[in-house]
Amino acid sequence: MNLFKIFFVIFLLFVVRKNYCQNSTVCINALPICTSSFDFALYNGAGSGLPNSLIISNPSTNPQGVNSGCLLDNGIKPRWITFSISVSGDLGFSLGANGSSAIQLGYIDWALWTSTVSLSSTCINIFNDSLAPVSCNWNAAPSGGTGMGSLQFGGDSGNYQPTISVLAGQIFVLLVSNYSGVNSNCTFSNTGTAQIAYCSTITALESNIETNNEISIYPNPFKDLIAINNNNTSQKEIEIYSILGQKINAYSSKEKTIDINTSEFLPGVYFLKVKWEDKMVLWKLIKN
Repeated sequence: MNLFKIFFVIFLLFVVRKNYCQNSTVCINALPICTSSFDFALYNGAGSGLPNSLIISNPSTNPQGVNSGCLLDNGIKPRWITFSISVSGDLGFSLGANGSSAIQLGYIDWALWTSTVSLSSTCINIFNDSLAPVSCNWNAAPSGGTGMGSLQFGGDSGNYQPTISVLAGQIFVLLVSNYSGVNSNCTFSNTGTAQIAYCSTITALESNIETNNEISIYPNPFKDLIAINNNNTSQKEIEIYSILGQKINAYSSKEKTIDINTSEFLPGVYFLKVKWEDKMVLWKLIKN
């Protein structure tokens, strides 16, 4: 590890404690990832992303046993980012890799947490010191990019973590520390086989999610069959959409119990819409 970073961490133990740290509200309002590759800003601000007292949520050793970590400086001058998975696979990403539109210009250490519940509960659990990171990296070099997965061109192996297997529906929170205090952009690129559910699609579909006591759907997550139960025999129009908003299938039925076979669907996130009489409900479903 760079000797300067070691001495600076010792300095932080005495100085940063006097500075403010953020809270779960900042995490909940994290910047959503909207494309497979996008630039976000790093600022030479003040404070740290995490409190000094975290042991589980910010361990001193790397959870993958590879390279240094996690955020030994508690994530100073932080940037919070969030994304969710639409198609299961191996999660890989790069931050500021050579050849991207905004390359790494200093140490940008990071930590990554995940949950299948919600962004808010994930953030609260991080700050309650009850959620361990799935990966993190305390950079070995200030250039060449950092992230998870394949070593990018000109990068340092000490900046890259192994990929992890992820499932559709998982929510991730990424805290990027601006250790070097640069004022610049940094490019996030998805490099793994898992697909990210981009925020424009999520916003368009999830903003219309409703529930209704007259109809229930189970199980969720599901494997092959979805059961729709309702209390009446009126005509019901059922539509299933992909995470990209594409209509995959449509059904009509007056039955009180409707079984839908999804064995031909790939694992991922789907939306199911049911319309009857003058009512409409929309559910978010996860196929494992």
